[in-house]
Amino acid sequence: MRQLLECVDSHELTEWMAYDLIDPFGEARADYRSAIVAAQVTNHSFSPPRTSALPSDFCPRFERDPDASDGPILLDDPQAQSDLIDERLYARFFDAAKGK
Repeated sequence: MRQLLECVDSHELTEWMAYDLIDPFGEARADYRSAIVAAQVTNHSFSPPRTSALPSDFCPRFERDPDASDGPILLDDPQAQSDLIDERLYARFFDAAKGK
């Protein structure tokens, strides 16, 4: 942060922050671009369509569950572990696929 403020003043930093609100850049933007492609592939992979996937269905969610323990959840079955990860990251898509 110190190096940034040596090169950029507060006014310019504020302008960059405003620009990012208008036209976002960085990893969140890259995640969204990938999610658009994943939603399109999903929507066109089934005939007839089973679900209408949205890009938000494929965007990782990193918020923490306040009721969750701080330790990892480790399951003995590798497939169950993989399913748990998918469900936690993409819960909305899984709920739609299950008809919820």
